[in-house]
Amino acid sequence: MHYKIKNEPDVDFAILIPKEGDGMQLSLKLTSSEQPKRHHIDLITDNQRQEVERLLSIGAGKMPGWNYEDDADYVVLLDPEGNSFCVVQQNNDI
Repeated sequence: MHYKIKNEPDVDFAILIPKEGDGMQLSLKLTSSEQPKRHHIDLITDNQRQEVERLLSIGAGKMPGWNYEDDADYVVLLDPEGNSFCVVQQNNDI
């Protein structure tokens, strides 16, 4: 594993960062949904547009009908199995 926990995690949320060098940050949030009963993953990047394009080119899909806030710093995508995840623009406050 090439990641470490960035800060003390909350009971249902943690941010992982690369142990060395550049790389994408990951945030993990425990979800309570029965279907699917999985974690929700946020991919945190300093170039959201480029990362979204890359993910779409390798099989991710756009979440249809998502209602974004005016100041949303995330894009919701779907993996090939239909599980949602977010691509978040890096914020130095995180």
